[in-house]
Amino acid sequence: NNIFWESINFIKVNLVWKYFITKELFFFFQVKNIILKNKLESTIILSQFNFYSKWLNNIFQFRHSEHFWQIDALKKKKFNFKLFIGLFFHNLYKLFDYYSLKYAKKVIYVSKNTFDKSKIIYNKFKWKFYYISNFIELKNHNENNTKISKSNINKFLFIWRLEPLKWIDTLCEILEKNIWKLEKNIWKFELIIAWDWILKEEIKKYDFVKYKWKLKKYEIIKLYRNCDLFLFPSLYENCPTVILEAMLYWKLILSRDVGDVKYILNNNKYQVFNNDSEIIDKIIKLYSLNNAKKENITYKNRKKIKEYSSENIYLNIKKVIYEN
Repeated sequence: NNIFWESINFIKVNLVWKYFITKELFFFFQVKNIILKNKLESTIILSQFNFYSKWLNNIFQFRHSEHFWQIDALKKKKFNFKLFIGLFFHNLYKLFDYYSLKYAKKVIYVSKNTFDKSKIIYNKFKWKFYYISNFIELKNHNENNTKISKSNINKFLFIWRLEPLKWIDTLCEILEKNIWKLEKNIWKFELIIAWDWILKEEIKKYDFVKYKWKLKKYEIIKLYRNCDLFLFPSLYENCPTVILEAMLYWKLILSRDVGDVKYILNNNKYQVFNNDSEIIDKIIKLYSLNNAKKENITYKNRKKIKEYSSENIYLNIKKVIYEN
């Protein structure tokens, strides 16, 4: 917030300088670091929604998602008060999105899927749209091959917000109903969940859930290293950073086919599902693969991650910024 307000005050004096607006803080700080590191000239960076764009010049906006398909995803859930709040805010964000796009000079999408959909939904603004993939800082992670865990308990991992659209509460319900089937086929398991938000108390009631929060970076890295399978049931995504990170640590992944996920995971049928009814069987199939096949999957994942290195993305960002 301080960055936002200090920048607004500065722009009142210097309207001709270029700057960014972003809603996603994680991506925002990555872009900020690249800009500072490479000393891009006359750049101011903002976060939060842009209510001031009508009076400011040269807005460059980095976008992760649109709220049309988030609203559709919400409607799939059984209606309750939490979903009412979710629908209210996502409809409100939809309005903000429209005006942010209207007054932006250029809009950079970090998801090819979202980029393509937005060109259809916001057809009259599509000439402003650019696609540059999400990215991670490879050098900030230990790149050693982390072998599949040999623990007596199979460790599933979920890292992301605990809210209805991430579908983590439904995943817990599915796992609980099928404990007998999982234990028969893959032995005992636990689901490690590392994040916070409105579903925290709901997911903590399950005996197989190990809840973690307020972790330091090395502790998060340890979770990736020690897990056997990264689970990602979210109903809407763009180019999820947590999947990129799990790939970086040579992990097997099972994710819903949303956003760019299928492409990121090399169109691998073992790592992607479409319906909740597939989750348990997909987990069992992944575990039933021999070690050579598992290692081949994680090797291809690890090789693919190089496409999402910040070093590869920087030149594309710079080109868009300074293109007339």
